[in-house]
Amino acid sequence: MKTLFLILFLTVLTNFSFSQVANTDTLTKNTIGIYDISNAKEINPTDILIKYQAIKVYKLNESKNETEILRFGPSNADLIKLFTENKNGSPIIIDDLSGINFAAIKALLNTYSMLENSVMQFEESQEIINRQTADMADMQNNLLQLLGEIEELKQKNIDIANDLENFKMEINTKE
Repeated sequence: MKTLFLILFLTVLTNFSFSQVANTDTLTKNTIGIYDISNAKEINPTDILIKYQAIKVYKLNESKNETEILRFGPSNADLIKLFTENKNGSPIIIDDLSGINFAAIKALLNTYSMLENSVMQFEESQEIINRQTADMADMQNNLLQLLGEIEELKQKNIDIANDLENFKMEINTKE
């Protein structure tokens, strides 16, 4: 599963990087391709992932012949509605999709990492419970053994009391 996420992540990263590099010959630390990021605002990848859940995926074709399916994907109108701010209805471009996909994959990786940590914590807790259960079983066995020894001692005590009573009767009979 982790491999799948890594492949998706690297695919989007590669597509994103190549599309950005193709836009410009010069890269500086304050740019993404030709875009200046000095006034950019970081987005919450989880918000993108939530928006992804609302996207409908269609069978798309360029003709009215429904048997001629050319591709599958969301409509540009749905993407614009969900992912544009101040674009005045302009279409989503490949750079936008690369960034959106990058953010969504980042959110999936974050979610996967949290789930992986939860599973590890669960497994550690399960190991502790298993050890405690084994310890309790050992204590139960020890307790049963002690109870058996107590029963033996009770029987010995009864035997001694009987022997003592018999001894007293013998002494009384001899007198």
